[in-house]
Amino acid sequence: MLEIISYRDRLYVIIKMISDGNDRLPLWDPRESLTREGEILQRFQGLNGIPEVLDFYDEHSDSEEMVLVRRYIHGKVIHFGDRIKGTKIQQRAEGIVRELHDNGFVGLNLVSENLVLSKNNPYIIDLGSAVSLSEDEVSLRRFSELAYRDLKDLEALCD
Repeated sequence: MLEIISYRDRLYVIIKMISDGNDRLPLWDPRESLTREGEILQRFQGLNGIPEVLDFYDEHSDSEEMVLVRRYIHGKVIHFGDRIKGTKIQQRAEGIVRELHDNGFVGLNLVSENLVLSKNNPYIIDLGSAVSLSEDEVSLRRFSELAYRDLKDLEALCD
């Protein structure tokens, strides 16, 4: 998968692209990941903390390439040790995670490079590893385990 930061139409964007030349990695399926991320981002447009999708050409289109263009979030990556525990930032981040969980998505990979703070608002900027309770045949027990892990990862990140 190729990921590019670009300036387009007077705003910065992230362009994620897969074509026949860059989609063969042995440990995961980047086409599935990019499809999932594009679908989740589109579904949650308007939710604070989810980047805006500008274009998405998925595997069902006539193009051989898959392209996801989303707004680039200017801000600071939240790192372990940034001490945001007990702040409104943590509360907002938990709200985003709970909204995704309430709608059946877990396994959000809440590591430091995937959570960005912009104008005191947290954003989850990579949802390619998320799984869906309804679409991925995840058992309720596994869903609960992943939801718990998401919240623990977020808590660790905020400490």
